[in-house]
Amino acid sequence: MALAAAASVLPAPDAAAQQQLCDVQGWESVIAAHLAWYPRMEMQDLYKLLHQGVFGSEHAVESRAEAARWLTDEIASLGPSAADDVVSEPIAPGGSLVRVHLRGYLADGGDAEAVLEAFLATATRRRGHDFELLCAAGVAGDLTGGKWLR
Repeated sequence: MALAAAASVLPAPDAAAQQQLCDVQGWESVIAAHLAWYPRMEMQDLYKLLHQGVFGSEHAVESRAEAARWLTDEIASLGPSAADDVVSEPIAPGGSLVRVHLRGYLADGGDAEAVLEAFLATATRRRGHDFELLCAAGVAGDLTGGKWLR
């Protein structure tokens, strides 16, 4: 919780920095791809995508042990792999962050420990800024015709 409190007092970026943080084309690409892949996507799914794409997994990690337990449980609940399983998909502009689909990743020979380490690494570094989330939400509003903003 200390990280969240510290994050809330960071100064807002100046106008030039805001312009750099707002990768409109990058977010258009990410959001459009997800809308195509998940046509039944709802507002909370879109928000989760944008939040994770900006801030990484910091919201989901209380401790290494808890994250390891979650990963173990998640792997245990996976069904059999399928030929069309996706290994990963970008959730941030330029692929700077990806969502790993465990079933496809593990079927492709991926290592669960490596996923845990990457998950923890993204949680310990503050990645984005609130302004970037607002930018991404604006792009989402434009792409959906404001569908979820009314």
